[in-house]
Amino acid sequence: MENNKKNIKNRILDKRKEFIEKHNESPMKLYLTPLEEAELGELGPNEIGSLTSEIFKKGVREVMTTIFGMKVLFDQEEFKVE
Repeated sequence: MENNKKNIKNRILDKRKEFIEKHNESPMKLYLTPLEEAELGELGPNEIGSLTSEIFKKGVREVMTTIFGMKVLFDQEEFKVE
C-alpha cells in the first residue's frame, strides 16, 4: 500500500519505525502540517477510541499534545519525526 493511501495513524507509526531503525532510539517530536492535523481530526473510534469525542469537543491541538510518546508540533511545513 502506498504511503498516501494509509491513514494518518499508520503513517505516523511508519515514520516512527523508520526513525527507530535508522537512529536506534525513539523520536521525541512529531511535526504535523495542517493537512495531517485535519486527518487526525477525521479518525474515528476504531482508530483512536474515546479520543474521538474529546477531539470533537476540544479540537486536535488540545487533546493530542503527544502521540506515541512524541511531542506534537503543529503548523509545520513538513510531516516528519525527530
